[in-house]
Amino acid sequence: ESMVHPKVCKVIPNILNRLDETIQYLKIAEDVYMKLSMKVSDTNALNAICMAWQFNNKLYKAKTAKEKDFYTEEAFFCLSYAEGLLGYDTTDLEQYVFGELDTIIRSSSLVETVNSIIRPFLDASRGQITQETLNLIMFYHNHRRYAGGKRKGKAPIEILTNTELEKHWLDLIVE
Repeated sequence: ESMVHPKVCKVIPNILNRLDETIQYLKIAEDVYMKLSMKVSDTNALNAICMAWQFNNKLYKAKTAKEKDFYTEEAFFCLSYAEGLLGYDTTDLEQYVFGELDTIIRSSSLVETVNSIIRPFLDASRGQITQETLNLIMFYHNHRRYAGGKRKGKAPIEILTNTELEKHWLDLIVE
């Protein structure tokens, strides 16, 4: 500790105190994998289905047709491989595994999403941002509908509460 800068020494205890909540998703991922391992006895088949899920996730983010084709082919290969290992039609199993894997919320994804939403506002305000502005950004983020991907047409608050919004976020804010 004597070689570490004093400001770093002050921050380390805070980081250590929050470490469990910061990497909690790893425990959740481990629990999901253990649950899936009980359903799929062949580890190689399970890993192949998990890889297909990963390729499907990348497919949603792919920008070019070439990337989309690549991820589609890779996912298909992984699922075919798993089916060959297990010796039966795995469509229902794939849906189950994909559903379970979708329950894992990767904290880095959340941080990146929030950062990407807030960054333009921070840049425009040169880092001087009021609590009211942060509240507005938070409201917008929670109530605006996704334009693409798996959650297209749904707002984060709708997904969280399982209740459909009846109005556009701008209409809600002026009420």
